[in-house]
Formats: sequence, C-alpha cells, structure tokens
Amino acid sequence: MTDSSVLRLEHAAFTHPGGGGVADLELEIASGEAVALIGPNGAGKSTLLKGVLGLVPLTAGRMVIGSSRSDAARRMFRAYARPPHKTVKSTRVRVDGGVPLDTC
Repeated sequence: MTDSSVLRLEHAAFTHPGGGGVADLELEIASGEAVALIGPNGAGKSTLLKGVLGLVPLTAGRMVIGSSRSDAARRMFRAYARPPHKTVKSTRVRVDGGVPLDTC
C-alpha cells in the first residue's frame, strides 16, 4: 500500500448472508483519485460498495482503509455515502398528476 492510498483490497471477498457476493478482489485507490465502477447487472458493483461500508461482511482476504483497518475509517466512508441532508422527508417525489408526495 502506498502512502497516498485510501483504500486497498487484497484477495477480498464479500458474501451476502443468503448467498452470493464477490470474490478475489484486488483494488487500490489513491488519495484524490476518481474511480468509477462499471459493469453489467449482477457483476457485484453494489456488493463491493456495501462491503467497503461494512453492510456486507468481508469473508476472505483483507481490506485496509487509510492507514488502518479501524471501524472509524469505515464510518467516514458511510458519512459520505449517506449525507444527512439527503433524507426521504426532505426529498419531494411527484406522483401521478404532478402532486408532491409529501402533500398527499
């Protein structure tokens, strides 16, 4: 892992409790680097992100966030993935006829 790495996966596997997941992932993301996950449906893009956030368990390999494997670093990633200003209550959704959902 280089000094500027913020995330590194080494032969990582994330498996859903009911089965399915992704295996043998190798990934290193450097500080300031922009990354896009692209692939067909069912390729494991969402599973990978959920694994990094700790929502799907790491079942094999190793994951390093920043310079440690701590839960504090994982909580930082979760904060970016779920900003407090993006709540269902604050999001107005229009339904048939253009009526905002929160006024129904």
